[in-house]
Amino acid sequence: MESPLRHALKRAGITREEGRENTNRLLRQYFPDGTDVSAFSQRQLDAVALRLTQRPRKTLGFTTSAAKLQQALR
Repeated sequence: MESPLRHALKRAGITREEGRENTNRLLRQYFPDGTDVSAFSQRQLDAVALRLTQRPRKTLGFTTSAAKLQQALR
């Protein structure tokens, strides 16, 4: 069975490598290249993860995934 992430990347026409590069680019906004993330608390890492998951996405018409889910559930 295909993972949800891989399915979403395929639908968007994005390869794994492009997806990984995009994720790395987003993470470097918070953790510059070479940063030792073990120096951060789990709470700090969770805060970054939350900010990244709440970003509007071009593939979703510049809305958030949470807003798109709410729209689908109506």
